[in-house]
Amino acid sequence: MFEQLAAFDSAVYSYINGLANPALDMFFLSVTNYGSIFFWVFFALFLLIKNRDKKSFLGIAIMLVLGNIGAFVLKEFFAIPRPTGRILACEPSYGFPSGHATNAFAGAVIFAKLHKGVDILVYVFAVLTAVSRVYLGVHTPSDVIAGSLLGLAIGFIVLKMPLDSWTAGLTKWYRKSFK
Repeated sequence: MFEQLAAFDSAVYSYINGLANPALDMFFLSVTNYGSIFFWVFFALFLLIKNRDKKSFLGIAIMLVLGNIGAFVLKEFFAIPRPTGRILACEPSYGFPSGHATNAFAGAVIFAKLHKGVDILVYVFAVLTAVSRVYLGVHTPSDVIAGSLLGLAIGFIVLKMPLDSWTAGLTKWYRKSFK
């Protein structure tokens, strides 16, 4: 079974990397940021400050904590090295699962549920983020598939949490503490 997975990873990785050209390089270098922690932190802060969207802010914050802890623990447990990196220098960590794919898919689940009408767009960006990690040479297909599944699970778990009552409680605490 592991030989088949390695063969799948190798074939798909080689195919995606074989698509290399300057236009795709620029496109995927941009798209890959959708999965970064920094993107989601700034996006959550934007939603909180601009739209006063406390529920999305809290959901994204919880998603980032759960997703990044989950991805880190799995990376350390499996200790699967990253590919060498075609465009980006590889981060000094293991590759399985992809943290960018985890963040992109968890964020897509949460944002699509809380903001109607953007579901196709956020899922397209999540898929493009996962593909970008392989295209840029910093993950294998199995890394991004595992990260995507982890992200989907975390997104659905966060949506099961009582975000409305938590944001109401946090708002009440904030107003009481900082009057």
